Amino acid sequence: MVKSTGKPGRRTAKDGEPSTRTMLLKTARRLFARDGYQAVSVRRLAQEAGVNPAMVHYHFRNKEGLYLAVIEETASPLLQRLATLVADGPLSQAALEDLLHSYLRLLQRESWLPPLVTREVLLRDGPLQNAFSSQIASQMAKGLMDAVAHSPAAQNRGVELTALSVLAMALFPFIGRSVVKRVWGISLDEQYAEQMASHISALIFAQDGQEESV
Repeated sequence: MVKSTGKPGRRTAKDGEPSTRTMLLKTARRLFARDGYQAVSVRRLAQEAGVNPAMVHYHFRNKEGLYLAVIEETASPLLQRLATLVADGPLSQAALEDLLHSYLRLLQRESWLPPLVTREVLLRDGPLQNAFSSQIASQMAKGLMDAVAHSPAAQNRGVELTALSVLAMALFPFIGRSVVKRVWGISLDEQYAEQMASHISALIFAQDGQEESV
């Protein structure tokens, strides 16, 4: 067993215990989702995680780095899957539908993610938005453009607009969840995830003038 150094935040986790980095990620996810990025200080993060504030800087450089790590950890399985799928070329309609279903399920499962990104990144100019755009959003954008590159929509309307349309159709209902429920009476459940994934992929692969039959 590794002995403690006696310095707060420097201990090595025992078997079965979360590491300092893991504790910071879990605490940051909870606090950012509940209170917002701007309202949570490094000192408070460290205090609630039970570590020295220096550990935030040691593992993530600063609060911005911790925020991005929280988002990236949540989104990385989907981003990795997207990169793997498009490595062999643009996706078929069925493959795009399956990928979108996974994405919609992620947004269902991590319901805190869309409002947090909207509030702290999309609606705020500054270093955090710049870092998010270059480190996370750019990966998603490139992957989606590669995924739909040979679809009828991309051929007719352009790959950038097509990829952006896919992302907008998938993401907006989760940003405006309460309005979607109130106005359209739609609950963002598993049935919705299946139907919306099928609907979006059918739109992207529909020929001009062809009725989308989903």
